[in-house]
Amino acid sequence: MSTTISIDILHVAMKDFGYSVDVFTLDGRKYTRFKHASGKSWLTRNGLVSYPFVTSSAHTVSQNKQRAYSLAGEVGVCYPATHVIDTRVTNADKVAIERMIDSFGGVIVKPENASGARGFTAGIKSINNLEEAVTKAYSNGHTPLVLVQEAVDAEEIRFAVVDGKVVSALLRKRPYVVGDGHSTVAELIAKENDSRRTFKMPYVTYPDLDETMLNPDTISSQEILNMNRELTIGSGTMIKNGASIINVFENVHDSLIEKVQRISNQIGHGFVVVDMFVKDYTQPAESGNYWFNEFNFSPSLKLHYSCRDGNHDDILACLIPYLDKTIANS
Repeated sequence: MSTTISIDILHVAMKDFGYSVDVFTLDGRKYTRFKHASGKSWLTRNGLVSYPFVTSSAHTVSQNKQRAYSLAGEVGVCYPATHVIDTRVTNADKVAIERMIDSFGGVIVKPENASGARGFTAGIKSINNLEEAVTKAYSNGHTPLVLVQEAVDAEEIRFAVVDGKVVSALLRKRPYVVGDGHSTVAELIAKENDSRRTFKMPYVTYPDLDETMLNPDTISSQEILNMNRELTIGSGTMIKNGASIINVFENVHDSLIEKVQRISNQIGHGFVVVDMFVKDYTQPAESGNYWFNEFNFSPSLKLHYSCRDGNHDDILACLIPYLDKTIANS
């Protein structure tokens, strides 16, 4: 699990910062106590890191997507058009969702408070596919609420905020290939897989793009792409589903940074990830170019060291000193 890797990363970083690390098991769960020479300490579960500057209320909001969207709206941050299904799909729900499909070309379905893409279904273009997706969402959620949202055709960017300021922006780019003017899509996928096998990452392995991530027709496509034409060939936003991690922090438009800081500060300072859908991160944060997706207070740290070009984001350089200051003042 990525959270397990996160605690391993923290073990090393906190030791280097002068903390002792005590790992123990209680009721079948592993915990870590980080202790400073001053006697001050921080205790967290290993499987789901809970940082000392995150309140229980902030955690609750992060898990309640409706409330998170409400916060976004209150501070002028865009989010996807959303319809909430409570317990079962009614005729009124079907009418509303058919209108959404007509307006946006398709919808996605997800649990109201699950994470990690559990219970998520994309590409719903007909009301006939709704029931199965809703059942899947219900079975993976923790409340009898399911969200149906406009299908946003954009990339996902993970913004990390430490002490109220955005410190990194990682593009979770969907599987893609770039044309060279003579190779088929099938050949470009094979070349991409060859390239992926050369990546040297400290915590992850980039998998080959295969039929579990791509449509079989795409894998065998004989279409020839023009020089430098970029073609998105999959929908995965996780490395295991074919995504590529790219550090885009230096090129993100200032107005997007401002929007992220504005919404993150609604739930307190500390360490929080804000996931946004963005069409063009070099352009202003205007309606139709970006949408708030969700908060995450226990994000995977390995993602910051998984950039495919080796231009990793050293999140620990900001996070560990802030952790130390928080513990010292506790």
